[in-house]
Amino acid sequence: MKKSNYVAVLLIILATTIYSCSSKSGTDSSATPQQVIDQLNNTSRANDTMRTALDAYKLQVDQLKTQVANLDTAVTLKEASISKLTKEAAKYKKNSRKYAAALKKAKKEIANLKEDNKNYLVRIDQLENDKRVVLQKRDSIMNEYFSLKHLASVLDISNMRLATLNLKHHGKKEKKTVKARKTKIMRVTFDIDENRVADNGTKKLYIVIIGPDGNTLANNMGSGSITDNNGRSMQYSVEKDVDLHKNERIKDVTTDWRQNDGVVYKRGAYTIEVYNDGYEVGNGKVYLN
Repeated sequence: MKKSNYVAVLLIILATTIYSCSSKSGTDSSATPQQVIDQLNNTSRANDTMRTALDAYKLQVDQLKTQVANLDTAVTLKEASISKLTKEAAKYKKNSRKYAAALKKAKKEIANLKEDNKNYLVRIDQLENDKRVVLQKRDSIMNEYFSLKHLASVLDISNMRLATLNLKHHGKKEKKTVKARKTKIMRVTFDIDENRVADNGTKKLYIVIIGPDGNTLANNMGSGSITDNNGRSMQYSVEKDVDLHKNERIKDVTTDWRQNDGVVYKRGAYTIEVYNDGYEVGNGKVYLN
């Protein structure tokens, strides 16, 4: 109830009480003196009662005013709170729409990114496959390159000369011979052609001397075995180290072969083969009677 309504009610109650008391205090002109005194006393008591009631009503009015003021303050605070909450709700609603739009946009972007990621994964798989193919081709080319380089680095020999020698004057003098029983040394001489691929350094040449019986001549002074370019193990008679320089020709590389003491050469054709890095690089024949 509003403050004005409370005041109106209190005024109505107060007016009713005053009128009642006034009606009762009226004196009768025919009353005796004692009756008049009694009526006056009654009127005085009625006035006291009315004042007491009026004071009580005033107190109630003050209390109601206080309560109304408190209620007004509470209503004002509530209205302020409601206004604040209404503004906040409108702000949150606005932000909610804004956030909802942002969320929708983010979800769409995430979906696009996932699709892009899927495409990237497919592309990565394709690139990985292409990479494997390229690496295989590269390895094949590199293997071919190294194979060709290795083949190109194999030494070429030319101008091979073969000589069978007899020793006289306790080995101080050499003399050519074609007789098997007089031969002490079988000499192999050749030139090494210039090589533009082989690295500088010491290169090994292996000389294989095959006798008339088809067996490789061997001694206890340096014979051994090698593997040729076909993977076949074979025995060699003697090896020769050569100091090679790129693009330089080496002339008159000489290697002597001697039989073990007491071993005599057999009559017939002798085949001489020269190997480098498993490849045969030269050959020749010599005949002993």
